[in-house]
Amino acid sequence: IPNLRSPIGIQAEPRTWMIPTLTTQPSIAFYLSVLSIGIGLAIRLSCFRAMGRHFSFLHTTLTGHQLISSGPYGIVRHPSYTGEVLVRFGMLAVLLRSDGILAASGTLPSTLTGMLNFPTLDVSQSQWGETAPIVAHTVLVGLLRIGITFYAGWITFACPYLLLRAPKEDATLRLTFGKEWEEYAARVPWRFVPYIA
Repeated sequence: IPNLRSPIGIQAEPRTWMIPTLTTQPSIAFYLSVLSIGIGLAIRLSCFRAMGRHFSFLHTTLTGHQLISSGPYGIVRHPSYTGEVLVRFGMLAVLLRSDGILAASGTLPSTLTGMLNFPTLDVSQSQWGETAPIVAHTVLVGLLRIGITFYAGWITFACPYLLLRAPKEDATLRLTFGKEWEEYAARVPWRFVPYIA
């Protein structure tokens, strides 16, 4: 196996260049993460169904728009955001499991700084046929690390964005529907989670 060196001079851990196999049983945290994804998807789908043609990914009211106050919107005012957050954090938790496929493949290093430590290959003493799988694995690990970093950033950006967007949507609905919205907001005072927020 060629010697792996970091561009910043830190010796990378030697790895077995095989398809990783998982030998541990999924933890309770894994099942909770999958449950979070499933509940989040169910909430999102019920929101799409309840809103019908009024659903939009943009902050807008459509011609002939009606205030939807049934289904999940009868519980909280922004259930679609709740579902989205559950899906995103559930997926991130599944991906970042210490005993998951990403960790077993070497994609997830043991430290955060290791995430930025992309290995380079010293193939000067090897034949290309021996190193091709290693090069492919190294490139794949690098691409997966970049993808995970962007995904984590996307989640980090999106969740606060949803918290900021909800009051703006409430203001738009208040302007559009007036007293009808006021009565709805009095009946459903929670934006995301009943009795909490």
